[in-house]
Amino acid sequence: HARRVVFWEGADQELDRALSLPLGPRPLSPPAEETWLVVGPEGGLSEDEVMALSALHYRQASLGPCLLRVETAAIIACALVLDRMGRLR
Repeated sequence: HARRVVFWEGADQELDRALSLPLGPRPLSPPAEETWLVVGPEGGLSEDEVMALSALHYRQASLGPCLLRVETAAIIACALVLDRMGRLR
């Protein structure tokens, strides 16, 4: 029941929206205690890879209009999610 987010430059959804969507097919899922994040390799994820992750209930989110190196994207993604979860306050 983990929250699942894939960060992809083709996503048109903000992180807040991705984190607020239901976790899976069951409407009464328990609150998520874990969050799983995916960032792509250098060159980005393919559309097929993103669709495969979406089939596994990963929500797409964008890190904004800039393309980032994977080392930077991973750190920023973690920091943003921890902030949204109130863990950096």
